[in-house]
Amino acid sequence: MLRIIRAKPNPMGKDRFGRTLTSQTQLAGEWIDIRNEGNSVIHLNGLQVYHIAYKIEGDKWEKVIEFNFGEDDVLRSKEILRIHSGGKIPLSQLLDIDRIGADYHVFTGKNYVWNNDKTDKPSIWNPKTERWLDQTWYDAYPPEGVILKRNNGKLVAQ
Repeated sequence: MLRIIRAKPNPMGKDRFGRTLTSQTQLAGEWIDIRNEGNSVIHLNGLQVYHIAYKIEGDKWEKVIEFNFGEDDVLRSKEILRIHSGGKIPLSQLLDIDRIGADYHVFTGKNYVWNNDKTDKPSIWNPKTERWLDQTWYDAYPPEGVILKRNNGKLVAQ
C-alpha cells in the first residue's frame, strides 16, 4: 500500500525573485514523500501523482508526475520515495532537510507544483485499475520551510 506520509509544500524563501529564476536547490525544496506501507514490493511504473490546480476556468486535477520506470523499479516495504519539484540536480546540492529521510529522489521537471494560497490534495492514481491508491490534503498557507506530516487523512505541521 502506497501512502503519502510527508510534504514540504512551502520551502523557505521567495518563490520568485522578480525577473531572476528561482534556484534549483530552492525549487527542489518543495516535495512530497510516498512510503510503501505494505510488506511486499510495489512496482511504480505507470503510477501517477496528481494535485488540485486552481484555474480561472475552475478547479481540476493536474498531473504532477508519471513514473516511467522500468518493470524492475520497485519500492520495497517501508522505503520512501521523495518527489521534488524542479529539474534533476545532484543530491549533494540539496539542503539536508530536503535530502535526508528518503530512500529515493525523483524530480518533476516542473516549476513549483504544490499550492500555498489554497488547499491542495496530493494523490496517487493507478491508471491500470482506474482508482486512487492514496489521497491526502493540507490547508492553505502551510508554514514556510516546515515539513507537514500525515495525521489520519491530513498533512499537518507538528
